[in-house]
Amino acid sequence: MSIYTLTITKDQAQVLTKATEILARLGIGQFRDALECLPTHEFMPDGWHEDMDSVGRTLSRHMIGGIDGYRSSLGIRNKDVSEASRIAWDLYQVLRHRLAWDLAVAEGTVVSADSQRKWPEMMQVHYDEPSRVSEQPLALIEKNNDLEQQLVDKNSAPRC
Repeated sequence: MSIYTLTITKDQAQVLTKATEILARLGIGQFRDALECLPTHEFMPDGWHEDMDSVGRTLSRHMIGGIDGYRSSLGIRNKDVSEASRIAWDLYQVLRHRLAWDLAVAEGTVVSADSQRKWPEMMQVHYDEPSRVSEQPLALIEKNNDLEQQLVDKNSAPRC
């Protein structure tokens, strides 16, 4: 197994979180999250829900078990879900967990990411420890303040 290290900003982590969630949801048949990323004139314009129902009915003719991607979908542990979708789900969980805890620290909800979870302020699933569903080990993500400063310094240097 090869191991890689990727250094990314918080904004990049948020985009990667959304991308991995969408890939995982597509793999279980939930298409709506992906379609909500389309460049529409406005978010969920008039008739959006009716159109999504129509897309779901069309797709259900071709999907495993007749799922429609909204009212029904495959679970992430379903035998028909691809390993790539499971890996994407694992990555999504790791990323959302890290971002949620970092935000809780930044907002003063907890002192550090090593603190005990504070209830009820931290009820959302984002604070749960990631649970592996793929064959791969869970990814490791750590906040590195030293690298953060190096990246800021490097990108603020004048360019020739």
